[in-house]
Amino acid sequence: MNHHIMKEYLRWFDAQIRIQNKHALLLMDNFSAYELAVEQIEEMTTPLTNTKVMWLPPNATSIY
Repeated sequence: MNHHIMKEYLRWFDAQIRIQNKHALLLMDNFSAYELAVEQIEEMTTPLTNTKVMWLPPNATSIY
């Protein structure tokens, strides 16, 4: 996984949620590619509209 693939996935996911006229909460771990993808999308002129990203605490992925 890299941030380019993750950005593409996030855009696709958000579009699918938007088509369904719903909202989604996406829980993600602190993998650097995920963080960079979300950061780059937030800086763009068209951020995610129907998807909110929340981060799990560091080193907590295996616990949750």
